[in-house]
Amino acid sequence: APSSARAPAAAPGTPNTEMLEQPAGDAQLADTREMLEWLRDNGARGLDNARVARTAYGGLGVFLAKDAAALRRGPDGLRVVATIPARCCVAAAAALRRRAGRAARDVLPDCAD
Repeated sequence: APSSARAPAAAPGTPNTEMLEQPAGDAQLADTREMLEWLRDNGARGLDNARVARTAYGGLGVFLAKDAAALRRGPDGLRVVATIPARCCVAAAAALRRRAGRAARDVLPDCAD
């Protein structure tokens, strides 16, 4: 079962290396840590608002690291957890043009585009 302890928030402008609750020796978590650092290096903001932890099903999940009321509101009035630049996102059509995307589709044929 995932821990109910919250990861401490990093100081503004400091990467939240405590975002991951499990040891970095786990390959999946190590890969996730690398991805989060890559996102930060490429302009993602607000990643300290979230924490990554094991789910009850054995996978990884993203959970709020702070109370939702503490999140800033966007121009539409909705609360903003994080901002990730579009250049960091992959559309399904683009993914399917690559071997890895097609392999993922073969594993999860019913996943949403």
